[in-house]
Amino acid sequence: MIYFLTQLKKHLHLTAIIFIAIILVTFSITQASPPSSPYTPPAELNPNCTPGSANCTVTPIATGVSVGSGTTGSVLFVDSSGNLNQDNANLFWDDTNNRLGIGTTSPLLKLDVAGSGRLKGTATSVLTGSIDPAASTTVTGVGTLFTTELIVGDRITVTGQTRTVTAIASNTSLTVNTAFSNNANDTSPDKLSAEFVVKDSSDNLDLIVSDNGRIGIGGTIAPDAEIDINGGRIWIRDGVLGALDASAGSGLKLSAVSGQGRIGAYDYVNDVYTDLILNATSINPASDGNIGIGTTSPLGRFHSYISGARTATNYSGYLENISTNTTTDGINKYGLYITSTGDFTGSTGASTNNYGIYIATTSGGDNNYDIYAQSGAY
Repeated sequence: MIYFLTQLKKHLHLTAIIFIAIILVTFSITQASPPSSPYTPPAELNPNCTPGSANCTVTPIATGVSVGSGTTGSVLFVDSSGNLNQDNANLFWDDTNNRLGIGTTSPLLKLDVAGSGRLKGTATSVLTGSIDPAASTTVTGVGTLFTTELIVGDRITVTGQTRTVTAIASNTSLTVNTAFSNNANDTSPDKLSAEFVVKDSSDNLDLIVSDNGRIGIGGTIAPDAEIDINGGRIWIRDGVLGALDASAGSGLKLSAVSGQGRIGAYDYVNDVYTDLILNATSINPASDGNIGIGTTSPLGRFHSYISGARTATNYSGYLENISTNTTTDGINKYGLYITSTGDFTGSTGASTNNYGIYIATTSGGDNNYDIYAQSGAY
């Protein structure tokens, strides 16, 4: 019995020694020594290296850190597989000139897009803070962030009234194009962002497309029409025809046929020219071809009408021909040439009159002359 116990004790002691040896061997295998120098791409990190040990650090991607591979100018992005990728031909950054190219590797401007583009307006958003408008174009906010949430050309809706921002002085002060008439406090004023804004190098507004689709040119901040131009002029080159459709079926038409130009009101429904009234007392071409100056109802091809008190010499009509003859031909010159011919006897046999010149009785002056010429009065 004593012998058996002695042998068992020896076996247990040997087993313990073997178990400890196995643990030491295993530990020496799984805990490999750190490398003698830092890892550099594309070296593989020893998976058994304990983070924090010498030469065993994990560095996050940051500026100045090598990415291992890549093409100069490429803008890295995460692809559909969740991996970092590049598409140099379609997304390129010119680091020398600070230019971004989309669809080109040679951008010539800050943003150079080779291909089509699309701009889409943003939905109405709520501004920070509240606005208590007064009967003034100056708007004061409480807790607002005007300088970071708005730009000139944006529109704001306060107490149900919409105005265009024309200047921003501070986070709590701005100017609108028209004063608000409702002075009730609005704790959730709305912002309607301009869709497109172009400024010059001095920060002056050149062009704006407002949220309602209207275009302002030449400093027009709040366009009142589909195209609103402040100053300057419109020049259509190369004889291009044009039309301004003022309302459904009617408008102003500019045309050129066989070298002859025409400006007139046009009925687009019936495809005919119609009355054009430029001003109630100005030039008024009628649909029958008559032209009136000072009248909206011209009685002849040309009808000039003057009324009202006058304090100086005035003329209902004034014709002046001071042309010169630069040829050797015997040509004629007329200050006024009038013809009135053609069969005008009528179809019923009634008596008709044909007047080359008809002058009604002249009256109202101290001296009245139907016709006056330097060679004599008639």
